[in-house]
Amino acid sequence: MGHLAVGTGWAAVLVVAAASLASALMSVINAAASTAGLQLLVYVAIASGLPQPFAPWVIPALYLVGALWALLLSALVSLVGGVRAPEREAVAAVYRSIADLLADTGTDRAVAARQAVTDAMNAGYDALLSVRSRSAGRSPTFRELTALLNAATPVTEAAVTIAHLGKPVPAEIPAGMRAVAEAIRNDRPPPPMPESLRHPDTYRLRALRTGMNDVRELLKPEHQTVPTAPLLPPSMRERLVRWSDTILTGPATWLYAMRLVLCMSLAEILRGVLHLERSYWILLTVAIVLKPDFGSVFARGVQRALGTLGGVLIGAALLAIAPNGAWLLPFIAVAAGVLPIVMGRNYGMFAIFLTPLVSLLIDFSTHQGPSILLTRLIDTATGCAVALIFGYLLWPETWRVHLGPQVADAVDELADYLRAAFGTDVGAARRQRRRTYQTMSDVRTSLQRKLAEPPPVSTSAAAWWPMIVELEYAVDATTAAAIKSRDAVRTESGRPPAADAINLLVADLRDLAGALRGRRSPDEIPSPADEALQPIASRVRTARRIAAGPEPADRSLGAV
Repeated sequence: MGHLAVGTGWAAVLVVAAASLASALMSVINAAASTAGLQLLVYVAIASGLPQPFAPWVIPALYLVGALWALLLSALVSLVGGVRAPEREAVAAVYRSIADLLADTGTDRAVAARQAVTDAMNAGYDALLSVRSRSAGRSPTFRELTALLNAATPVTEAAVTIAHLGKPVPAEIPAGMRAVAEAIRNDRPPPPMPESLRHPDTYRLRALRTGMNDVRELLKPEHQTVPTAPLLPPSMRERLVRWSDTILTGPATWLYAMRLVLCMSLAEILRGVLHLERSYWILLTVAIVLKPDFGSVFARGVQRALGTLGGVLIGAALLAIAPNGAWLLPFIAVAAGVLPIVMGRNYGMFAIFLTPLVSLLIDFSTHQGPSILLTRLIDTATGCAVALIFGYLLWPETWRVHLGPQVADAVDELADYLRAAFGTDVGAARRQRRRTYQTMSDVRTSLQRKLAEPPPVSTSAAAWWPMIVELEYAVDATTAAAIKSRDAVRTESGRPPAADAINLLVADLRDLAGALRGRRSPDEIPSPADEALQPIASRVRTARRIAAGPEPADRSLGAV
């Protein structure tokens, strides 16, 4: 596609605009698609500015060879030392600390064990927030880990209640909790429930069993989370509808797409007007600053410009020290080795080391000397200016978005969807489902953008993150329950949930939305006892507990 954008003219602008639109819309599918969207823009920019002496198929073939080499190295690392995700380890550590608290109940170590649970919870949320602020698109694994961390709260409350009593519990209970931690750590199905929790004789153990049941449901493979029943195979239409629900985009996503298309098109026009050397760097800079994962444009733009300036100074010093090609290889190796270390820490630091690396690689083959650094600085500064002015400052709604009203609206949309999903009008249910998924798409987009902003914006946004995850689960659970209910009616194998139970759950959601808007804790409303609604009710209970929190004002609409 980049070969079509070679040169100048409106044809090249249209090609770049089409690639930008595709990249932005790909970003909402999942993390892999978002990364692919960024790579699409990067390689369109590079291919449009560099001469290609090879046949069109050679570059993709070389890229495939490089990808296979990287995959081989990753496999070797996995075989030698194993691969552990730090965020998964952090969530597992929470449940291990709960197991230690239960094991130390009745001893003088209980107080320290209780503090260790708090520390583990804080570390778990920090680890997940760190990953979420850098991630691109949706990630089912991340959402599962977040739900497991949220589910640890009622388990912790029950364990603390047991510890306060001071009476030791059967050894199989902490052992079972450690088995849960290992299941999370190794991404395995849940272990069996300890025998003493299957028929608990106290309210404390019953509370622990309830919390453990929620955790076990989250650990079950997806095909086991719904009770087995004679379901009819979904039609092709139903499969297409379910798939489309996962990639629906709301107005915020289209707004982002418009910004990206505008800035990339302007960058392509500037290439033809300014006639700068290696002007494709302008296009490349805009693509990376307006990275298609809805990150902070302001932070990335400023850090990219300042980092490039610092990198130019470093590169100039290196070229002055080692002007000959062969002597540049050690410096190239050092810069390449530092990049993975600073990549996830600070984008400005990443730009500082990336700039001399790219410049040295180009000078190694072209022997242009320090002039390549000045070219890099001018092109990068031009691209950052385009992104900051036309992608940030001219769109005040992109940096004044309030998450609170959006989350409250999402709760109301979920309540409407819940009522429509179990109604008789299938068309109305489908329309409401699309509206609900679109609203959740906008909420995710706003959350990602705010988490990427500097504090205090990102700190305030983080307060909404656990609730958003629970609402996403509740929407998916509503879809699954509605499909199961309609199938049971068709096969005459069951009845839909009772209207009173649905009304009670809708009232739960309406009260939660009102609590968010009124900056108060949710009222005490009982959950419905209907078994078909339990997967939804469990998510709603967790969302209400998060909203109640120790300090509900921290999640007030005016604060975010």
